[in-house]
Amino acid sequence: MAILKVGPNEIYHTIAAAMAHVLAGDTISLDAGYNDETTVVSVDNISITGTSSSTNIDLTLGAGIDALTLLGTAPIFVHDNSGNNTIIGNAGANIIEVSGGADVVNGGGGNDRLIVDYAAATGTIGGITDGGTNSVTFTHVRNETILTGSGNDTITAGNGSNVIETGLGNDTITSGTGKNSIQGGSGNDTITAGNSIAGNGIDHINGDQGNDTLTGGSGYNYLDGSSGNDTLNGGAGISLLAGGSGNNILNGGTGDSSADYFDSTVGVTVSLALATAQHVSALQTDTLNSIENLIGSSYNDTLTASTSGANVLTGGAGADHLIAGGGHDTFNYTQVQDSTSTTYDTITGFNAALDKFQLWFAVGGIDKEVASGYLSASTLDANLATAIGVHQLAAHDAVLFAPTSGTLKGDTFLIVYANGHAGYQAGQDLVIELAHGAHELSLSASDFIV
Repeated sequence: MAILKVGPNEIYHTIAAAMAHVLAGDTISLDAGYNDETTVVSVDNISITGTSSSTNIDLTLGAGIDALTLLGTAPIFVHDNSGNNTIIGNAGANIIEVSGGADVVNGGGGNDRLIVDYAAATGTIGGITDGGTNSVTFTHVRNETILTGSGNDTITAGNGSNVIETGLGNDTITSGTGKNSIQGGSGNDTITAGNSIAGNGIDHINGDQGNDTLTGGSGYNYLDGSSGNDTLNGGAGISLLAGGSGNNILNGGTGDSSADYFDSTVGVTVSLALATAQHVSALQTDTLNSIENLIGSSYNDTLTASTSGANVLTGGAGADHLIAGGGHDTFNYTQVQDSTSTTYDTITGFNAALDKFQLWFAVGGIDKEVASGYLSASTLDANLATAIGVHQLAAHDAVLFAPTSGTLKGDTFLIVYANGHAGYQAGQDLVIELAHGAHELSLSASDFIV
């Protein structure tokens, strides 16, 4: 069992050159810092070793090659062939891709990624096998990329950062703990997310077309049913549930869950006070169970809090109507475009003794109410600039305006500084109408949270 060294000062300057002389059982050893070679492994049952300084090494098993072992810590990329391969990784961060045959992969001790590309397969994949000629059994692999074809697939991914995309068919997919991106493809899919890791992103699950059942774990979940009649289960973590077009059931689970309509192509009307199916839009009907929060679209939405409990309503862009409930509600704004100028939001039932505004910046204080002035819808920005000058709205503050003339007389508006200048600046400061509210005059900086 010989050791053939590869490097600029060795007999063999490349892996390909050493491959012409290596025998089964031999080892090709890369000098420290040897980089950048793509070549074919043409001798069976050899080992290749190197340190972590040997990067951009890309190996493909040639025809008839069954086994390859990696040693050392070099981050080597290995592609299988169409046969039945056994590939053993080293202690480095290897990438191993299999696309055909009945393969066995051992990732070794590093932070490895396994790519399973059965996208061209037409059979059923179960346990990552198509029931025919393609299968893979793997151990010690922390991250996986799995692509399947048109069959009814059953895939169970391990712990780590996984990417799974299935094609046509009714697929069953279960992911482990980690950061997972899963797309079910067309068909009626059942996808169960593992527990994502705090600080390491979220599980992003997309059912795509079909009537799907998506279930989140105890971490951070984004469940997107896309088109079809979907059932989304939020799990015990923090979940964003987007049913998509169709008749959907959104179950919040035991964690903190939001019904998310951010990607809706039309405005939505949604109420947390309803336990029955509600026509969210012409494209979508949702039933909401144990949902705490609502996220609107970029259009004109109507979002209603529950009759009790603590809800967060995020209207987003558009002139939204947000309706407070009977509990401690929070109205969330993430940018000035969410409510400004003539596309301002209207909040009905805001109670300053119970409810809060959540902004992307801190409010320093509440200036004295402007209790008179002119305000009409057709000249809103000009009227606000006149009524709310630098002496009425200081930098970093908020102020209430109750116009006594104009088409909007009798209404109450909250103007919040959101730019670098005191006084109202059209399109640069928050404008929110407060309708049928309570205790507005008791507003303080503590009613604004970040």
